[in-house]
Amino acid sequence: MRQKYILYPFATAGDQSVIPDPTQVSGSVSFQQGYGFDYERDLASDPLALPVDRAAMNWLFLAITQAIQAQQQFFAPEWITTANNGGAPFAYDYGAIVRYSASGLPPFVTYQSIVAGAGTNTSVPGADANWRVLAAAPFYQAAGIPTGAINGANTSFVLPQVPIGSVAIFINTGLATLGVDYTLATALGVTTITTLGTPLGTGGASDTISFTEYRY
Repeated sequence: MRQKYILYPFATAGDQSVIPDPTQVSGSVSFQQGYGFDYERDLASDPLALPVDRAAMNWLFLAITQAIQAQQQFFAPEWITTANNGGAPFAYDYGAIVRYSASGLPPFVTYQSIVAGAGTNTSVPGADANWRVLAAAPFYQAAGIPTGAINGANTSFVLPQVPIGSVAIFINTGLATLGVDYTLATALGVTTITTLGTPLGTGGASDTISFTEYRY
């Protein structure tokens, strides 16, 4: 493979000095400001000049390469805690995928946010219905029939969860229109798609149905 696998995050065994997040009054390096102008001053002649700290640079590269290694080893990042986010709960978008452990140590459980909208989910994974355990692919791709029973003569397709957002549905390879080519009904948390006889479908066993993307 052409990638560089981060076997050892940079300076794992070296000396390190933690870089703070907010801008520092002293002008020293921070995540918010980076290396300010004082680091550009002439150390030989300017008393305001600051030297680049080797230990701080080690820690910066360590933080970056640790994050890259985590992405290489796991397809999802760890859940962002309130402490990680400067004291405020991080608000996740719909569809975000995270790994979570109450102790912060393995084993982790992978969750997906299922609250519609951007920046709407501030819950702790597993604490409420805002997250679901991700035990399979987060969506079904084209031409697949969703998991669940098929009712009648292949005319009703039961979905395990209510779809979120717009889902394009095709009947007999034609883009279907809700209320004209099919109906949606939800009862007890189960949504059923039923094909109609006109104009795309026959309402019989010969009908086929597919989805561009089925999400829940």
